[in-house]
Amino acid sequence: MKITHRVTTKVLYEDEQTTIRATVEAAVQNGAYLSGADLSGAYLSGAYLSGADLSSAKIGESDLPRLLAAIGIVVIKAKP
Repeated sequence: MKITHRVTTKVLYEDEQTTIRATVEAAVQNGAYLSGADLSGAYLSGAYLSGADLSSAKIGESDLPRLLAAIGIVVIKAKP
């Protein structure tokens, strides 16, 4: 699977994983820079994301905002 930048569509990370969750975890474990990643629609419940830089990532349609809210982190959308 591929993880692309939300604006440029440049491939930020690619591997042989079969789910976006596994791909994101592999990217984080391999030190991939995911700032600006398009993670829309991703199911990330239970994913290990420690140390991940997801600044400017597109996460609105993923389950990440709900997961973060459950631990007290509020996702605020930046104005364009």
